Amino acid sequence: EDDVDVQATTTTTSAAVAARKEHKRMAVLNNQPSLEVDSNGGFVSNVGGNKSRVFFPIFSKGQKTVHLVRHGQSTYNEAISGPGSWEEPKIFDARLTKLGIEQAKELGKFLSELPKDAVWITSPLTRAMETCVYGREAMYAFVSPSSAEDEKNSPDENVAPPNNSNDSNTNNNNSNGNNTSRRSSSASSRKKVSTKKKVATRKENEKQRHEAWGRSVIVRPEITEKLSCSGDIGRTKLELIEDIPIFAQSLSKLPDKSWWWDTNNKRNDAREKVFNSDEPTRVFQRRVDKFRQWILSHPSTTFVVFGHSTFFKEMVGRSLKNCEVASIQL
Repeated sequence: EDDVDVQATTTTTSAAVAARKEHKRMAVLNNQPSLEVDSNGGFVSNVGGNKSRVFFPIFSKGQKTVHLVRHGQSTYNEAISGPGSWEEPKIFDARLTKLGIEQAKELGKFLSELPKDAVWITSPLTRAMETCVYGREAMYAFVSPSSAEDEKNSPDENVAPPNNSNDSNTNNNNSNGNNTSRRSSSASSRKKVSTKKKVATRKENEKQRHEAWGRSVIVRPEITEKLSCSGDIGRTKLELIEDIPIFAQSLSKLPDKSWWWDTNNKRNDAREKVFNSDEPTRVFQRRVDKFRQWILSHPSTTFVVFGHSTFFKEMVGRSLKNCEVASIQL
C-alpha cells in the first residue's frame, strides 16, 4: 500500500507541474504581441492597443537595406537601341554616354538622403563606376557645406584695424577724411582677400572629402555584369586606376589578370578586342549568392550598390532601367 501511495503522490505532483507549465504556455500565447513594422523598418508590438518598440535580435540585427542602382545609359546601350537587326558593336567595357552622365547626375538628391554611414559599392566595369562618381558629385549640391570652422577662424570683415598712430591731435581735423578713406579701402581689400581664402579653403575641404569618400568606396568584382557581350568585358586594374584614380585604393585589390569571365581556350579580352565566350549561368548565380552572403555578413545595415541589369534582375526578379533604383531588404 505504501508503494501505491508513493506512486500516486508522484503522479499527482507530475500532473501539477505539467498543468502549471501548460498554464504558463497558454498565458504566453494569449498575450502574444502582434508585430508591426514602423516607417523606419523597426518592429513594434501592439498589446492591448498600446504600441511599444520591441527588439528581436534574430530579426533586427540581420536586417539590411540595399539600394541597387543600375548604371546610366552606356555607349553599348546606345549602339544597340536603334531599329534594324542587332549586331555585336564590339564596344568593350562601355562608358556612359552624355545622356548616361545626365541620368547619373539626377541621382544626386536620392544619394544625399542616404545615411552617412551607408556603404558605397560598385562594379569594376567603367559605366558603373562613372555612375557612382557622377552621382556622388551631383549629391553635393543637396548637402549644405560645413563652413562654420572657416567663418570662426576668419577675421571680422566689417571691423576696421585699430589706429596705432602716435601723431598729435593737432592734425586730426585735416587727416580725418584721409584716414576714413584709407580704412574703407583697407577693409574692402581685406574682405576680397578673406572671401577668396574662404572659397579656396572650402574647395580644398570639398576636394579632400571627395577623395576620402573615394577611398571608402568598395569595388567588388563579383557584382560585374553576367558576361554576354563585348560591353561586359572589363579592363585590367592598372588601366582602371589610370582612368578612375579616385577608386585606386579599392581597384588595386582586384586580381592582376582577368577579374571577368575568361578562359584560356576562349579568350575575352578588351585590349585584344576579342569576345569568344559567354559566362555560364551557374557561375554567374554563384557570384550573386556570394555577394548576397557578403552583404549579410557585413556589420553595416545600409548599402548603395552601382551595378547592372542582369545581375540585379537575379536579385529582385525584374530588369531595371538606366539609373533606376530598387531598394530591397535582406
